[in-house]
Amino acid sequence: MAGSDYTDVFASFSDLVAAETLAKFIAASGFPCDLVVVPDSLAFSNRYGVRVARGLIDDLKETLKLTPLTTYADYVSAHVVAGRLARENIPCVVGGMPVTGVGPWGIGMSGVPIDDDGRLGLNTLAVPQSFVDAAKRVLADPISEA
Repeated sequence: MAGSDYTDVFASFSDLVAAETLAKFIAASGFPCDLVVVPDSLAFSNRYGVRVARGLIDDLKETLKLTPLTTYADYVSAHVVAGRLARENIPCVVGGMPVTGVGPWGIGMSGVPIDDDGRLGLNTLAVPQSFVDAAKRVLADPISEA
């Protein structure tokens, strides 16, 4: 993407493979995107984000048709399962905080700009509609100790 384009982190992950899987799917769908490292002061580590031109987000949402599968009680579980799906080549998104200003001055970043209807709450795992059946099969299999 050109350096002058306004971009937003469309989705972020604690797992690099999950971010790469979503980025590859988005690019294959005809939307330019970048994989970026997003510092996360709350987790004391880096997160991996998929950055998309702001002007394309509405079209991307329409193309992906993200379908919520389940909501996890905690951040770690949601991201572990996102990594598991990615290793089966299933792109996904983990819902974050609502997109709003943070702090008393409304500065900062919270959430991702994909949940304007409130279906992707905190720690909700969603996949593109075309991957719902495959994701349900993976989630139905118990996790092995290996």
